[in-house]
Amino acid sequence: MKIKIVKKIENPLLKRKELIGVIEHNSSSTPSKASVQAYIAKELKVMPKHVEVKRIISSIGASRSDLLAYLWKEREVPVLSDKKKEGKEKAKEEGGQTATAAQ
Repeated sequence: MKIKIVKKIENPLLKRKELIGVIEHNSSSTPSKASVQAYIAKELKVMPKHVEVKRIISSIGASRSDLLAYLWKEREVPVLSDKKKEGKEKAKEEGGQTATAAQ
């Protein structure tokens, strides 16, 4: 995944920067908001709690998506996580433990 910020709009009234960009995700599905939040925080060297990913819009059949994110100065937003992946991994671990205990 590679994110290119096309436009940065300073909004001093709301104390935020509005980031408009393009996400290149070759041969993979559209990235989650959690992974985009972590990527932007790492690249811009800010805390993830100050990055709010508003929209990820994918084009049909293309390996690129449009992005709208806010970079807050004071407001804190929830730090997202990949809950689906965590749930699947946990289910696999529990399933493997019950199968070995039954034998």
